[in-house]
Amino acid sequence: MSTNFPRYPEEFKQQVVEEVLGAGKPKTWVAREYGVSVGSVKNWVKQYGAPQKAQKSYHVDELKHSTSGTNRSRVDSRDKSVHELELEREVQQLKDELAFVRTAAAYIARGPR
Repeated sequence: MSTNFPRYPEEFKQQVVEEVLGAGKPKTWVAREYGVSVGSVKNWVKQYGAPQKAQKSYHVDELKHSTSGTNRSRVDSRDKSVHELELEREVQQLKDELAFVRTAAAYIARGPR
């Protein structure tokens, strides 16, 4: 049995990834906004977002090794703020998912009408 999944153009996928990584929007929001599944968004971020992430981390590592002690603390704090932003995004995504689960549970608890 064959199932047909929609094929999305590469530009579309890259635009979705840019919304997640560049604009910092949660994957669940972007998925709803573009009308695609959260799983697709996660896969596209893994597929198209990895090189961008590697470049950024390389750049930060390069700055850490090439700067003096005073500048190094600025790089560390910038790196920390990036980490904090990532954690905040993840927290928001988990809150969204929890809200969805609660809504679904309430719907199921009501039973058939």
